[in-house]
Amino acid sequence: MNGYNQAVFKILLQSALGIGFLGLTVSYLDIDNVLKLSEHLDLSLFVLTAGLTLVGLFIQSCKWSIFLRHCQPVNGFWKSMDSILLGMALGLFTPGRLGELGRALAFPSNRTVTAMFAGIDRLISLFCGLIISMFCIYNSDLLAFDLILAGCIFFLLITVFVVAFRRILFKKYSIFVKFKNHLALLTNKEYFFIFAFSMVFNLLFCLQFFLLIGARYEWDLNVFTLIPVIYTVKSFIPISIGDLGVREGIAVLLFGQCGLDPEPAFGAALGIFLLNVFIPAIGGWFWCGGRIFSLQPAMVKKGS
Repeated sequence: MNGYNQAVFKILLQSALGIGFLGLTVSYLDIDNVLKLSEHLDLSLFVLTAGLTLVGLFIQSCKWSIFLRHCQPVNGFWKSMDSILLGMALGLFTPGRLGELGRALAFPSNRTVTAMFAGIDRLISLFCGLIISMFCIYNSDLLAFDLILAGCIFFLLITVFVVAFRRILFKKYSIFVKFKNHLALLTNKEYFFIFAFSMVFNLLFCLQFFLLIGARYEWDLNVFTLIPVIYTVKSFIPISIGDLGVREGIAVLLFGQCGLDPEPAFGAALGIFLLNVFIPAIGGWFWCGGRIFSLQPAMVKKGS
């Protein structure tokens, strides 16, 4: 089996896993309640949620432009936006949306460094999501204490692992040295804005989710504290294309364990997938994917 066939096989397998998880989640729900979700949908709130997707793209592009200053001679907001959209298009076909590292393909040079910065961007965003989740778990009246303890232990283990094996990782794996060197390029001011943008972006995702389900739970803010946990747990289970089925399954499981009707959470999770993952990815491909790839030979030739 050649490389192309292996890639196709992996995509089909991960797609099957996502659809399987989605089907398993639906089988756990009350089908009648699932079918009635559209009847309870507030169109104005849905439009507002969709509008916030554009705000999220703006925030991501502003943040990504900070990284591009250190790796691309030609950069700016719109170039950053093109790169983000291309990354989202590629991320749709990879587990955990790891394909977003393909933002580097939007440029004819310095692709390795650019991809490294894309990885750093994802890690910082994940770290910010983890911080928000820990805060929400601590302040939630719905989540049990054992979840708080498990979260604290998990966070502590990650910290201890990084500190204890830092030197070994740097010596054995050159990629960690490259990460360290690229991190050193960023100033404290840039780090501040990157973390600020990441925090706002994570909270924006949660707000979108809450707008889609808040009315079903009488806008109880305790429900909001569950949402960051969904995204954080999902990030550590990259097993399906675009995280399809995983996001929805975690939402249903978490809401059900907290004594809440899981059907609205399922509908919101699926809606967020469509608004924040699927539609931007498809739009990104038609907007810049084909154009960028068609220009690559000419750009490389010109650069040489």
